[in-house]
Amino acid sequence: MDDGAPIKTTERLTPDAKRVVLLCAVTMLLASADRTIFSLGSLAIARDLSLSMSTVGLLQSAFFWGYGVTQVLGGVAADKFGGAKVLLMGLGLWSVGVAMIPAATLTPAPIAVIVAARVLFGAASGCTMPASAAAVASCVPAERRSSSLSLIFTFFNCGSAFGLLLAGSMIQTIGWQAVFLAFGAVGIAWSAIGLTALPQSARKGAKVSDEASGAGGAGPGWLSLPGWMYPQLGALAWCHVCINWGFFILQSWLPVYLAKELGFSLGGSGLVAALPWFLTAACSFSSGQIADFLVAKGWTRWKVRRLMMNIATIGPATALLLLPAAKSPTGAVCLLALMLGTQAVSIAGYHSY
Repeated sequence: MDDGAPIKTTERLTPDAKRVVLLCAVTMLLASADRTIFSLGSLAIARDLSLSMSTVGLLQSAFFWGYGVTQVLGGVAADKFGGAKVLLMGLGLWSVGVAMIPAATLTPAPIAVIVAARVLFGAASGCTMPASAAAVASCVPAERRSSSLSLIFTFFNCGSAFGLLLAGSMIQTIGWQAVFLAFGAVGIAWSAIGLTALPQSARKGAKVSDEASGAGGAGPGWLSLPGWMYPQLGALAWCHVCINWGFFILQSWLPVYLAKELGFSLGGSGLVAALPWFLTAACSFSSGQIADFLVAKGWTRWKVRRLMMNIATIGPATALLLLPAAKSPTGAVCLLALMLGTQAVSIAGYHSY
């Protein structure tokens, strides 16, 4: 329990903890890249299959049909089998879904095949957030979690940028089918490498402390939590809704917005869409470092988390309110960068808490 007491620490991460954080970071980079290549590739898919934007919206939403129903399962699995292990296994499975997408052109029902591949991708991706958080919670001290999570989410946001940069040029040269096959193959390979390199200490589930499980509490998971945790869980759930509402819309539709509304080409859309994600990665990393610095200086942890969430809420809201008034593509991109960059500060707030 974060009781508000100032805590100072000089504790360093163990070699095993560093390896777990690095394995999770690269996995999250691939997770983000795999998501964003579809947002850019959807333009080429729509062109080749003569799809309307409403049908593209259907294909985009299919990811969330799977993603939404496996969040709790992913968290339960991460607690039982270990967050890093579940995350790497999820990567291998969702990479199969990514590699399946090109098969749509070989069937008489391409939309159905893409929907099925996207649902599989989403369902396997449901473990990403709970598993990465569980991996850090099990091997990183509380006073170092902001910086560890910020590193993981720096890679995650860089994945969006690199995915857009690579996919934009690759789609124009080798076609969208080859891009999805390549990204799927890389994910399957890293899943195998990561599971082999995973420390023995990270191959089992977390040990629940007496404090976390409640005095004399019995029962699995959230059923055994002490009563004071439930209002906080409700508040955190609402924070997550607010964060994801903006984040996933931007991740899914930013290249389409740049191409359709601002007139960028397919390759140019990928390049320009990548720029805000690099700022997001920088803000993810720096906010975690600043948060841990403030804790080390004597700030209570909950005050640090609240400060970061204020920035992550007010910043994006301001940028989005100003976006309709943008007079040029450059101004619009700057506002989008401000929106994504400030929301990334939530890594040191909601996610660390």
